[in-house]
Amino acid sequence: MMRIWELNEEVAQLVSAGSSIIVVARKCRGDTCEGLCSEGVAIGLVCKMRYLAYWIFGWIAAATVYGGTFLEFESEIRTTVEADEEESIEVSTDGITVYLGYEIIETVTGTGVLVRDFKEKKVFRSNDQQTEYDVYSLYADIGFRVIEFRNRSELGGVLSKAGIEENPMETVLNEHLFSLDSGETPNLERNEEAGEVTYSYEGKPLLRYSLDGEVIDEETQERYNLFLRYEFGIHPKILSELSTTNRVPETLVVYQYHLGEEEVTLHLVSRKEVAGIPQRDFSQRIPLPEEPLFQISARASAMSEEDFANGCIALKLRAVEQAEAGQLLDSASLFMAYILATGEQLPPEFFEYKEAMQSDEEVQLLFASINPRSKEAAEKSVEVLADLEGRVRQGNESILIFQANILDSLGKRQEAIDLFLEALELNPIIVGAWKDLGELYYRSFDSRRAWLCWDTGRSLYGEHAMFEQIDYFEEDLFLEHPEFFLRFPKE
Repeated sequence: MMRIWELNEEVAQLVSAGSSIIVVARKCRGDTCEGLCSEGVAIGLVCKMRYLAYWIFGWIAAATVYGGTFLEFESEIRTTVEADEEESIEVSTDGITVYLGYEIIETVTGTGVLVRDFKEKKVFRSNDQQTEYDVYSLYADIGFRVIEFRNRSELGGVLSKAGIEENPMETVLNEHLFSLDSGETPNLERNEEAGEVTYSYEGKPLLRYSLDGEVIDEETQERYNLFLRYEFGIHPKILSELSTTNRVPETLVVYQYHLGEEEVTLHLVSRKEVAGIPQRDFSQRIPLPEEPLFQISARASAMSEEDFANGCIALKLRAVEQAEAGQLLDSASLFMAYILATGEQLPPEFFEYKEAMQSDEEVQLLFASINPRSKEAAEKSVEVLADLEGRVRQGNESILIFQANILDSLGKRQEAIDLFLEALELNPIIVGAWKDLGELYYRSFDSRRAWLCWDTGRSLYGEHAMFEQIDYFEEDLFLEHPEFFLRFPKE
């Protein structure tokens, strides 16, 4: 940690005058360390992001803040596609600036800014004008890779058994595309010649890099590998060997084979060590898509803990009111909505009307239709629940959710999604529905929407019992694929 007497003269004067400032320190990187220059101080003074520094009001303290490394690349993407026995080649160029920091990795291209925050497990993405941004879960990336990798591996096995010679879903190519390890031992070829190293598989080049480049330390190498893994895939074995070089190559070329051949070339232009992190104003969200999911999620996420609690209480009170008025189907539906929202058992108030509900034909029809045991029974339950939902005036959301889950079990995913959204539009506090809808999206290979649903539900009530499964799933991803994450104290 920097001492107060190690700060430059300008900052020392501000401190001695009792000004409220930010004191910035950085991790020493040996010969490459630039110390704390006036530019670094200026970065600290205008910082708006939580992980750069701490405000100091009327007293002297120093917060240890790690600096980072800027890498500037020129990139070229060459895509080759064969169609009708004709080959077409498309070439695009761009500049890429990468910031490798202690907690974040930022990638800036001509299309915008992407910030991966490994501490908060979030991804921030801005448009090319850098005036608006979106945010989603970091787990959505690795979550998609895992399920799609499994799917492609199964398809690749089918193609292999069918004798397909050019199998685009061969195990090693899948590993290279998703940067995941199948557990098999790949037969990769490594060739070093004329100052370059090339990795290939059965004659197909996978990666080539120059031995010349910028020397970096282990911490920076780990983050550089993360940048490569997230942006370009690359076989885990190749990245593992690349991590021992402690170097950013002057030239690195990645080859991928998916619906054609893609060749991405990175030429290193510059490298710079800095104090602090890039300044980004993420105060203006990208306008939400008109798609109902995003609109409903925004409504739910804006609710406070008190809003959620009051909403749950209201469900229970309305259930009692409907029971007192003799509207037993409405009452039962509201009690079920309360259970789905809170994850609790039926409340004591329900049992005051239990006998009346047991003798009510509509209520018994509802309970009998919730958990069908066969396909025929499920199809019949959907019809019955649709009829009952048309009869109630309150509590429609719970019946819609039961219908949706049964439709999902019948393989009618889009119909199920539509009913889940209709239910959440009526009442977005039904936490259990957010969990079920997220699972439905995930099984449809839509991990971004899956985690949007799960994060929305947990923002309402993270202690809901149904989310234990999702919490464990994320923990498993973190433990089974540590190469996609950074570890920090207490993790």
